[in-house]
Amino acid sequence: LCSGIFLLGTCIPNRYFGERLPAPTSSMVVKDDDDVIIVNKQQNSPLRSGPRIAWLMSFPNSGTSYTLDLVSKVSNMTLASNYGNEHYGKDGNSQPIFEGGPYWLDPDSDHRPIKTVLTKTHCGGYCNECHVQKYVETPHSFLVHCATAEGRERVNESEPFYSKRYVYDTNNVDRAVHLIRDPLD
Repeated sequence: LCSGIFLLGTCIPNRYFGERLPAPTSSMVVKDDDDVIIVNKQQNSPLRSGPRIAWLMSFPNSGTSYTLDLVSKVSNMTLASNYGNEHYGKDGNSQPIFEGGPYWLDPDSDHRPIKTVLTKTHCGGYCNECHVQKYVETPHSFLVHCATAEGRERVNESEPFYSKRYVYDTNNVDRAVHLIRDPLD
């Protein structure tokens, strides 16, 4: 019997998912393959003001966008995504919930949840044309990938947009929904 999460035929004990990424007090850089990810600067307080995050976790193309759209229409609330470069406001910038992400799906909406915001994430572990070492995750790398957000921004109108990747503080993550699609569908 598994007293944790049963994932791909393996029991992952609860103690791994009790881990939280630290709220760094200075800049840290994490190497992810060839990309550099900026770990967001945080204050020492464990929780920042704003809604708590509920991750909607799945492999890409498993229905997360459809699920978010459905929940948004039923609740009349905007939701969030770790992929802010896909969603931006009238000014062209992604709008983060917290500094470094995640990002609002509809940055121009006034209908925002107060307590908990459903947030799309894929948590790494997927690659179509890669060797197995590229997509096997440790509990720590899984958590880092779940909390990695990418946003689009520019400093002024005369400059092009650029993309930045951050790892945000997981102390604001309160829940997780694991969306599983039938592989034969």
